[in-house]
Amino acid sequence: MFTDYNVNFYPVLFKICPDGILEQVFTSYTEAQLYQLAQGCQVATSIAEEPDLGAIWIDPGSRSLIIERHQLVLGVEVFDLQGRVVQRTRPTGRTTALGDMPSGVYLFRMRTEGGVVVRRIVVE
Repeated sequence: MFTDYNVNFYPVLFKICPDGILEQVFTSYTEAQLYQLAQGCQVATSIAEEPDLGAIWIDPGSRSLIIERHQLVLGVEVFDLQGRVVQRTRPTGRTTALGDMPSGVYLFRMRTEGGVVVRRIVVE
């Protein structure tokens, strides 16, 4: 994990904004500096309605992502829990093959014209 974030000393602090932007924070920062960094995060002023994609699940037999209302999806990105993109695809139908993706927990981010839908899904 240390190599994932280019960590070469300990302890290390990171600021993670709600929009997913990650920034390393130094332990020498004062409370005022930390507060100013936190204020720099973009904050949603309203909660947008999430587009309805219907049911989303993994078919373990074919190792495919199934999106009930796939016609609304413009693209799918799959992230591991370290935030690395492990797959990008553009669905052409209801099923999207996962290929040889290892078993584990992933975040699936599906882009639509109406916004983004994120689901945490277990691939077995």
